[in-house]
Amino acid sequence: MYPTKNISSKLPRHATKRPPYLAEGKVTKVMVHHSGAENDIYKDVSWQVNGRGWWGSSYYMSIDYDGTRFICRKRTEKGWHCGGGGRNHDTLAICLRGNMDNHPPTADQLASLHEALVGEDEHFGRELELVWHDMYVATSCPGKMMPRNLIAEQMRDHYAPVVVPADELPIAAPPAQVTIDTPLPPGPVAPIREPKNNIPMNPTDEDRPGCASAIFLLIALPFVTGAAFFLLMLAALVGIPIPF
Repeated sequence: MYPTKNISSKLPRHATKRPPYLAEGKVTKVMVHHSGAENDIYKDVSWQVNGRGWWGSSYYMSIDYDGTRFICRKRTEKGWHCGGGGRNHDTLAICLRGNMDNHPPTADQLASLHEALVGEDEHFGRELELVWHDMYVATSCPGKMMPRNLIAEQMRDHYAPVVVPADELPIAAPPAQVTIDTPLPPGPVAPIREPKNNIPMNPTDEDRPGCASAIFLLIALPFVTGAAFFLLMLAALVGIPIPF
């Protein structure tokens, strides 16, 4: 992790000009520049203000050779870094110190730039588009020795989904077995019966054999007894002898 120093209040500013407002909600891109010279950030901003008449630093952030990041103005202050390309209204400008037409950026500058790009995405809560100055303006900036493919590839790798090989996936623990500490008391065992013709059986039909016949006899017995008594009385009246 490289240090970040906010030096915006210490840098030169125009006596009368004030920075236009840049709404953070409109920022969609981060544009990479090189300073084109070996001057430090203080001399660079002094030239922008006194030599070009700008209100202050044209860059939101500058990255030194050792990876130190300098905040040169607020995110909400619009810088004049790509006016001819019409991109000042929706971009943040990050500048790497040095002339990248003559030499590549240092390893510390590249690593710090990657941290800065990821940090801005996290601040805005969305992935900002990575763009270069010469995409919009006829210029050599950010330099022919700027490793653009490497920088872009590092950002793609950062946001690429993590794929875990199958042989490295954690093995799920087997489900816990449920045990009963106290055995259940024995209960009555229900009889097992086979249904007839796939029709559920009434337990009284099979569990109680002869029950239906006994009920029939109990119901019929009074009628049989009454009929026999009637016949005996009729025979006595007509004088028919009864053999008993």
